[in-house]
Amino acid sequence: MRILWLTNIPSPYRVDFFNELGKTCRLTVLFEKARASNRDESWADFNFENFQGTVLHGLSYSADSAVSFEVLSYLRKQNYDAVVITNFSSPTGALAIAYLRSVGVLYYLESDGGFRSGGRIKTWLKKQVIRGADGYFSTSEENDKYFLAYGAKSTQLIRYPFTSIREKQILSEPPSETQRRAAREALGITQPQLVLSIGQFIPRKGFDVLLKAFALQRDGVALCIVGGEPTLEYLKLVESLQISNIYFVGFKQESELRTYFTAADLFVLPTREDVWGLVVSEALANSLPVVTTDRCISGLEMVAPNSCGLIVPAGNVDKLSEAIGRLLGDSELCLRMRTRALEVSREYTIERMARRHEHVLRERLRANA
Repeated sequence: MRILWLTNIPSPYRVDFFNELGKTCRLTVLFEKARASNRDESWADFNFENFQGTVLHGLSYSADSAVSFEVLSYLRKQNYDAVVITNFSSPTGALAIAYLRSVGVLYYLESDGGFRSGGRIKTWLKKQVIRGADGYFSTSEENDKYFLAYGAKSTQLIRYPFTSIREKQILSEPPSETQRRAAREALGITQPQLVLSIGQFIPRKGFDVLLKAFALQRDGVALCIVGGEPTLEYLKLVESLQISNIYFVGFKQESELRTYFTAADLFVLPTREDVWGLVVSEALANSLPVVTTDRCISGLEMVAPNSCGLIVPAGNVDKLSEAIGRLLGDSELCLRMRTRALEVSREYTIERMARRHEHVLRERLRANA
């Protein structure tokens, strides 16, 4: 089976997925850009092992997309059994869709997640691009609604487990209290309990809400935010809230993050909106209960129905503080959630993600033969 895949950048988790999928088919992947301008340099360190990866030439359009007419030269070959497009929101993806429609070639669209948004004009434009695919790979119920709103049919939806985690990255059991204490000591954290969060210091991530909620917690709890340098706005907020037990940590590699996950009692993603939220998968794989919002699709899909954390309204300081306090004050509940987190993680792996795609595409190829 020969598959052509169009996407924006070779992000680490996508390259892992392509390397896994490439074990079972002849996979060619076209990337719009080599890296996103708003990502850490480590995202440019990719290794194409089991697939043919090509970075197209084109003009940069946004942080992670470009305009490339070179894509047409690959589509004109028409020697692929399936074409999958994940960059359908970019000019290159839209160009590819227009060409495939003009020559009558079947194709699939895939999304990490999405919320319906925009006025009449934007909705009309999205419908022109999204409608007409042969199938839609969707991560969740919310993602289903997104595709349906823009022209997909319910019979065309294909659910798949989206993640950045490989099977080997999932802990076999929750860390012991001794292991957690040792991890906190290694990080220089003296408080007996730790709340962990990871992300960029941008308004959408909601760290201002987290800081306000954390200021309401009792003594003996530390907050660690990993992922970047706080701007002056956040530093002033910390000062005004008189928070002293907080640790701001820059970007960390996966191997370094393991110590932070081990040291933590729970993970919080206070996002105002995440169309998925891969850090939720990472936290669950490290046996952490997760507190996130009703605007985080991975939380709605993985956490809410599986009792491995709590969901709060986005932007609500009091509800977020209440959820954090509840988990920190109930060790038995946290332990149950830690165990359940690992069970859920095993259902969302790169390997399962690849097998699902391979099975669906192969079965559809047989049906169309």
